Amino acid sequence: MRDNRGGLHTVSVDARCTGSGPVVTTVNGPGSKRKERAATATATIAFDGNTFADGAGNFPFPAPFIRVDTER
Repeated sequence: MRDNRGGLHTVSVDARCTGSGPVVTTVNGPGSKRKERAATATATIAFDGNTFADGAGNFPFPAPFIRVDTER
């Protein structure tokens, strides 16, 4: 990443989303359904090798989730 003075910096992001609880399936209509489950998001962000942020990335609204929509 280049800053506003032209210097180069290394930025790294390690983000994970881990599902928890049951998978809930909703049928929207013929050939269309949604599968969704609760999840927890975590991330580590480093700037030039120094950890800037590390831990839960769960914004309270809306709660993190994993969702798959399929249609035929």
